[in-house]
Amino acid sequence: SQNEIVPAFLRLDVAKLRETVSLQPPEIVAEACNRRFDAFFTTRSSYCTNTKISRLEAACDYLKMDCKTTAGQFLINDINRADRTKKWCPEPNIAIYPPYDKIPKTTKDGPFSFIEDLDLINKYYDTDKRCAVLGFPYRGISFHMALQGPKHSKGLSDADKSTMKRIISMTPRPKHVTESVKEFYETRMKRKYVAIHWRYNDDDWANHCKGNHGNPRACQQILEIMHDAGRLGKAFKNFLGKVKKKLGIEVMYIAAPPDEMEMLGRVKIEILKDMPTVEIFLSQQLLPFLDTRFQSQGCRNYEENRFEILSLAEMELCAKSEIFLRSSGSSWSMNINLERVIAEKDAFDLQNLDLLKDY
Repeated sequence: SQNEIVPAFLRLDVAKLRETVSLQPPEIVAEACNRRFDAFFTTRSSYCTNTKISRLEAACDYLKMDCKTTAGQFLINDINRADRTKKWCPEPNIAIYPPYDKIPKTTKDGPFSFIEDLDLINKYYDTDKRCAVLGFPYRGISFHMALQGPKHSKGLSDADKSTMKRIISMTPRPKHVTESVKEFYETRMKRKYVAIHWRYNDDDWANHCKGNHGNPRACQQILEIMHDAGRLGKAFKNFLGKVKKKLGIEVMYIAAPPDEMEMLGRVKIEILKDMPTVEIFLSQQLLPFLDTRFQSQGCRNYEENRFEILSLAEMELCAKSEIFLRSSGSSWSMNINLERVIAEKDAFDLQNLDLLKDY
């Protein structure tokens, strides 16, 4: 369920994060805060939707916080939920920083998404309140454009750039994932490899395109080819041929939604017809490896988080690859891309759409 909270230790290396900030379990936080938030931190108002408000409610439950006011209202004014528009944002019943009308727009002059000056964070969240909640955090404050885009990175001070990189480096994937991927690589892949994030499927991505929410050019390009194993096979073979000639690499990992495995299996057959020495790995090889490893260790909560761990393992494989081909418009790909930029591993990286230009 989209409203279920995933424990932090399943997503990241908590011990590493503790090197930068103090972390406490929900029970201790709730007790220290008398089970109430006293400030609401905003980011981008366009992310205040019914779905995200439901997630905030779920977070309150998980953190064991009482998100009702003394008058019995929810933390945020819950009136007329059915009448909300996509851009509508509720007024919280506690102090808000900054107010919605003060949130800078996403431009080079604002601190959100195109942040160029970390002092602005102190300006917009200037409060001594101890128990704040960041209401809708998804990409609200982002270093992606500042660190990746030369237009914005020119305005960064060396100190801010170093701090941004350090912040991102403090949230690596958890050790149970990194160690599993290391073992998978050493026992199964064994050689340098390229990785591609093939984000595209009918259920989620295609519906996003059909609802006019995606990049029109990317949508048209992918929708025309995503079910054509022959054309996709040719595009992948062309890329692998160039990589083999230039870097001597003959191994590829394709990270993709589980419902695309049958299609990618056919693409794999097309590739191997003409390139029998190439190795193509999919989650069909990685997932059974993870199943065996974690089940043999008696991990109690593995089954319920099986695909969560698979996704993290695929992220780790993509992050460690020699070349990464990212999916346009995907936050999953974008986060890996940022990791690789910081690690200076992105010299040969591309968007996966670049493979399809002639197909």
